[in-house]
Amino acid sequence: MKAEENRLESWLKKSLYRDVFYKIGMWCVISIISFYIAGKTANFDVAKYLLSFLDKSMPQLNYGWMVLFIIVPVSFFMKDMEAMKPDTWGMETLRGKVGAALRKVTSDLLLWSSGISTALLTTSLMALAILFYREPQVTYKSLVQIAYVLTVLFIFLFATVWCYFILKRNNAVLFSIMNSQRGIKLGHLVIILFCLYAAHKISVDIDKKATVEQSQPKMS
Repeated sequence: MKAEENRLESWLKKSLYRDVFYKIGMWCVISIISFYIAGKTANFDVAKYLLSFLDKSMPQLNYGWMVLFIIVPVSFFMKDMEAMKPDTWGMETLRGKVGAALRKVTSDLLLWSSGISTALLTTSLMALAILFYREPQVTYKSLVQIAYVLTVLFIFLFATVWCYFILKRNNAVLFSIMNSQRGIKLGHLVIILFCLYAAHKISVDIDKKATVEQSQPKMS
């Protein structure tokens, strides 16, 4: 069954940038609408809403990034190998088909992570703007902590979208800027090792947080 096509979809398909930024815009709109609907409920507390949203979304984002730190560099490597050695890594080979499937899964996970990051960033900005308006006397320490969280969220969003663009474009990753196959393989090895270390650090942080939460007494 063929999906229905319209002018908007045809316009978005002409450019990958249009499609991605359209999705980001829709995620922002959904976050704004959700925040507005929640604000209409009785006894709505902006701070509690933001903290609850962060508590629910950040663990998902942490697990998502832990997985992405493992499969993104592998997808980059297989994309370069396909460009360097099409006879053994091309789409007609088993390796090429596995690489294409892995890049598809990675792209979907990157979009999912971008959606959560966009929702977190949008909701945080709206909630903090209201809190600053109601309570303008904010300490310097709190301001630095807030700026740090927002910066991290923005960097995560930028990195996710950037990786998505690289996987979707026709050009290879390192092969487009480096001619040495040995240098490309060494570069990917360094990237993979660094990403595995980052994934390990995220896993350790998740375990520490879970241990701390379990050790805290439950309030009845």
